[in-house]
Amino acid sequence: MKNQMQKLEPIFHAAKELTNLEQREIYIRDACKGDPDLRSKVEELLQSPNQRLC
Repeated sequence: MKNQMQKLEPIFHAAKELTNLEQREIYIRDACKGDPDLRSKVEELLQSPNQRLC
């Protein structure tokens, strides 16, 4: 779990800064390549009203 959080945090923060949704989708796809669980968690956090990591 710790390893996934280490990966998730920088991807989440970088994606959050991208205001263009198409660019954000491409970034997330490329950054999470081969890890659908990580991609799902990043997307879930970005859709969350709080957008905070626990």
